[in-house]
Amino acid sequence: AVGSSRAIGKSRKVNWGKGLIASNKAASSDGGESGGVGSELRFQILPTDREGQGFFFEIPSSQQCVLKVKWRPPPSMKERKPFDKVTHKRTTIHKYYPATPGELLVAEGLNNAVNLLRDSYAADPVDPRGLSSWYPPPIKKVVAIYGINLPTEVSGIYQRKQSVKLSYSTSKDLCVRQLIVLDKDAKLNGLDGYTIESGIIRETKGKAKKSGDGTVPYWSLQHCRTWQGEGVKKCDVKVYEIEGAEHRAILNEAKFHKILLEVIGCV
Repeated sequence: AVGSSRAIGKSRKVNWGKGLIASNKAASSDGGESGGVGSELRFQILPTDREGQGFFFEIPSSQQCVLKVKWRPPPSMKERKPFDKVTHKRTTIHKYYPATPGELLVAEGLNNAVNLLRDSYAADPVDPRGLSSWYPPPIKKVVAIYGINLPTEVSGIYQRKQSVKLSYSTSKDLCVRQLIVLDKDAKLNGLDGYTIESGIIRETKGKAKKSGDGTVPYWSLQHCRTWQGEGVKKCDVKVYEIEGAEHRAILNEAKFHKILLEVIGCV
């Protein structure tokens, strides 16, 4: 809390829209370690009339308040070093930390989604996030045909929205539903084979790397190569990569049809 406080009674739902005086944001001077930008909201609490109150002996005077908010990274992110390949276009106070999708869900306050993933997905006996995601299917031969070297979304740069969520607000401008948003002012530095636009990072064909099919990243497309080998949990893997074939449009590719016919023995 900022400053002192005193109890003046129990209010009903607060109409923030009528009491809001001003709001602004200011950069911090700590090098961005605590989020870089704080928000300040000034509002005035006005008393209601006596009807239905039964509490105040006299109507108190209005109270002007200042709410200051400063975002701090979660503890798990604080222990990590900032990712120096990402910087802000206009300022040096912003620091970018690597984070998992699960950490973004927690930061957004989506507890129901987090609990669902934990209780219904991660806890599945099949272990979809563990060993079963690495084991090959129970067959002897796998043939994978996919497109490569198209710009493919692989990640995003996010920031804490510089606003305060007012749960009782009736104004769409004041009631913030999304707290984590794409940082459209972020830029990449010295990463061959990657581009960024409006906070979205895409992999592209680089000097020594390939990219995905426009939908699925390359590392995921070629994961089936890890199944190659002999033994109980290995199988024979044959991979065909088609230059420039898009994720769905590949079904209309002549090269795909030719490979398919060869595989099923019709050519």
